[in-house]
Amino acid sequence: MRTATKTYPFSASQFVTWGTHRSISQRIKGIIEHHAHHIAVSRYQLQSVPQPQNVYSWLNNENMPSVVRLATLAKSEENIAFLFRDLNLYGRIDQMYQYDGTFFLVDTKSHASPTFSDQLQLSFYSFILSRLGYRMAPAAFVRSCCGNQVHYEEVDIIPHDAMSEIIGEVE
Repeated sequence: MRTATKTYPFSASQFVTWGTHRSISQRIKGIIEHHAHHIAVSRYQLQSVPQPQNVYSWLNNENMPSVVRLATLAKSEENIAFLFRDLNLYGRIDQMYQYDGTFFLVDTKSHASPTFSDQLQLSFYSFILSRLGYRMAPAAFVRSCCGNQVHYEEVDIIPHDAMSEIIGEVE
């Protein structure tokens, strides 16, 4: 016998009340800024960036870690989703690479150093992907683009059992 999935109604007025609460409004503004940044980069910056003469020049300028250079791109700019208990978890990953049978994430940011929010976001994505059957690495990379410089910084992924407990706290 199939059990009906319980869903929760969420009206526009409830959404506005929630989204303007001081505990979440900065996150909402961050999401909006992130999307505006991607649109601006796609529209303006990419056209003005000189293209390297060859891939080796680009790799040197990119400062890409060797594990990323040696890995195979598995997903790029893809939506992911997983139903966990009564929550439909979803997001959009920048890139997922495979190296030696394990998958790891790379997320591009416009700030200089990874933040706790970045770690939470990458851990959330890793949790979803692990539930979808991917063997995820215990670390990911934040690719920071500031000015004309690009650098990668490794970020620890919050263990999936801890993420399960954290997500269980969502009301």
